[in-house]
Amino acid sequence: MSSRGVATYASVVRARWILAVLVTVALGACRSDDGGTSPSVSTSDAYLAIVDWQVDRAGPPTTGTPLPVIYITSENGKTIDPGVQAKVASKTVDVAKVRFADQRDDAIDTDVEGEPVKDDGVLLIVDDFDTADVTEVAVGVTVYHDADDTEHLVLIVTAGEEGAQVTSSSVRPSG
Repeated sequence: MSSRGVATYASVVRARWILAVLVTVALGACRSDDGGTSPSVSTSDAYLAIVDWQVDRAGPPTTGTPLPVIYITSENGKTIDPGVQAKVASKTVDVAKVRFADQRDDAIDTDVEGEPVKDDGVLLIVDDFDTADVTEVAVGVTVYHDADDTEHLVLIVTAGEEGAQVTSSSVRPSG
């Protein structure tokens, strides 16, 4: 191959390489503003969705009635992350009085027959769940009103453009 042929070949390869880089950059610029990723469920998003779900179940408060009281504790007795607690409390201030309890007995009036939840509230006992890069998470929740009124459920929390929400609930299998 002559030196002119080598130079032409090198120019063609260089031009193809530049074209490939430009196409890659252009395709990257066409991505949506969210970086091309799907919404995901964070731990605080999941708790917010669970509180909203409980508020919806109780029905809207009527004028003059106090906000519902919702206690939340973890099934395993571990303290829920304080940052998660703060975010949930601040975002639900207009719909419910959300209180986090380190232990179940902090939310239950153990001195009253039937052991109801304090302040005529409800206690949500939430199982551990992992939200690492997920768009949907199943969360075990025990809804406790008193010793005779307890539900064991699985809530499916799904991420969306407007935040996470509970998209379905079912009775948790025993065992």
